Amino acid sequence: MSGALAGIKVVEAASYVTGPFAAQLLADMGAEVIKIEEPKRGDPFRGWGERNYSATFCSLNRNKQSITLDLRTDEATEIARKLASRADVLIQNFRPGVMGKRGLGYDDIKKLNPKIVYCSISGFGPRGPYRDMPGYDTVGQARSGLLSLLTDPGKPQGMGISFSDHLTGMYACYEVLGALMNRMLTNMLRLPYYAPQYLSSAKMPRATSRPGMCQGANIARRRPVCLLLRIETDCPSFCICHRPTSFGWASLTSLASRNGPKMPALIIAK
Repeated sequence: MSGALAGIKVVEAASYVTGPFAAQLLADMGAEVIKIEEPKRGDPFRGWGERNYSATFCSLNRNKQSITLDLRTDEATEIARKLASRADVLIQNFRPGVMGKRGLGYDDIKKLNPKIVYCSISGFGPRGPYRDMPGYDTVGQARSGLLSLLTDPGKPQGMGISFSDHLTGMYACYEVLGALMNRMLTNMLRLPYYAPQYLSSAKMPRATSRPGMCQGANIARRRPVCLLLRIETDCPSFCICHRPTSFGWASLTSLASRNGPKMPALIIAK
């Protein structure tokens, strides 16, 4: 495919929204994208429609090639390492440490391919007290304060679109493009990209509108606490949001590893 990124090779080890959306934007500009999917099941969004090829999956995965690899096996890991050794970009949205345990972390791939642009996206970044917690779009909306801007405090509802996930994917693509340009101009290695975003003010924003109900999320409010329950996947997330007096940092959220612990994640914003 011709385009501004013709000749650029991308390996995508990601699912759901953030990583796939970032890789799709690169593919739209002409990059060759190879998507790694789980055997039999594939990207979970495949199953949201008929013939294992839902409209949701199509909207995030056009212009790509797919390969199925069980990255928990040595054979599949070796194939993935060979793909990464020949790639310009690797995008992954597992929780911090997951790829490293499989020999596919940034330090591992850098030894094979010193010029790799390695884009890691996670819900709460590679460091900090929440690094191992799963992150989902609605949790990101609640943790970042976005819901307080876009919902009615008297009848709180989640947004109807995965705004945090899509915005994170856009920023990931933006950073990858910058890293590729930096590498081209300076021939220097670009450090890995991580997706955490933070609030710049401790001031609590006020609601300005009431969007439609977001599927898979329910919010109950009983002063002074809001409880958000995310039950869309096999790893639900709970977010108890007290009215904050100060924020350290928050995240535009992304995907938790499908292979992680099957337990709820409790996130408290004080």
